[in-house]
Amino acid sequence: MNNEKLLFSDAIRLAYGQTLMDGGSSMLTTDGCFFTPPEDGFMVGGVSLELKIPKEMLNHNLFHAIWMTYSRMIDDKPNLILHLCNSIAIGTWIDGKDKVVFDLSQQVKTRNEAHDLCIERGEDAYYDVKARKSVSVAEVESEDVELFEKDQEK
Repeated sequence: MNNEKLLFSDAIRLAYGQTLMDGGSSMLTTDGCFFTPPEDGFMVGGVSLELKIPKEMLNHNLFHAIWMTYSRMIDDKPNLILHLCNSIAIGTWIDGKDKVVFDLSQQVKTRNEAHDLCIERGEDAYYDVKARKSVSVAEVESEDVELFEKDQEK
């Protein structure tokens, strides 16, 4: 997808469809009005409190209302945008099979930065945009220990 900016209403429709069909969505914004899907990097939540709702309760109107609330959080905190270098996004995903999660997340460039931010914020995972998958912090730490042990055996 190109970096064309989407109006608020178009971004909500895209996010709603991606959340239900693909399991999640991230929409970057600098002002809470215009959005673009990220094309690379890593998305780390924990910029705001998460909201979890049962998936069976979700409909377009509820999704719209919650998304609007998160958009207002961005609009109400211009210093937050400046502090995060215009890399803030409204993120949604399906947690397990039964909950839809809303959160503000931050786009970072490197896997190490994503991992460190997850630990700092108490997040379980980050999202690898290019690979289109969630990466568990515990899984990464376990792989690092295995690599370290293999190096020690040599």
